[in-house]
Amino acid sequence: MHNFTLLKKALGNKGWKAQFRMYCRRVSFFMMYLLVSQLGWSQTNDHCSGAEPFPAITTDGTCHSVAGSLQSATVSPMLPCYGYYSNDLWYTFNAPENLEGFIYVLEIDWANSFNADPVIEIYESCNAETVSCFNDLMGDLSDLIPGENYLVRVKNYYAEGYFDFTLCLQNIQPALNDECEN
Repeated sequence: MHNFTLLKKALGNKGWKAQFRMYCRRVSFFMMYLLVSQLGWSQTNDHCSGAEPFPAITTDGTCHSVAGSLQSATVSPMLPCYGYYSNDLWYTFNAPENLEGFIYVLEIDWANSFNADPVIEIYESCNAETVSCFNDLMGDLSDLIPGENYLVRVKNYYAEGYFDFTLCLQNIQPALNDECEN
């Protein structure tokens, strides 16, 4: 028996052509999904090895930011420090020479989010241990080593969820005159 005859038998004699067309459409959609996912139509910083560089971080208090969306991102195989495996995006930055007051601020577009609970992870390299881990919209990064390169992973705590965001790295310097006098 030919494969076509077996398929015809499996689908039944009545209306087998319509069922066969529906089967072909489903296979076509599945193949298109595989093609899109394998061609890399996702974001370039969707994996640690493709981390997007952050703008150079100055020590004048300027917020240096990148924008992203976890909606079309995929899951990285690295174990998360908080929560579940979930969609993530990666960035890389060089820690400024003076880390006093070095912070991150994560702004979430709550209107374009679902089940959002952001997690920020800092790594020294891909497949390394987590250096710092935050489940908050703001965090202190002053414990990093000045001049070293780091990776930032932005992810959601929950496996099902996403959000659009702007991540800001900022080196806030103390005021020159923080005394009550003068």
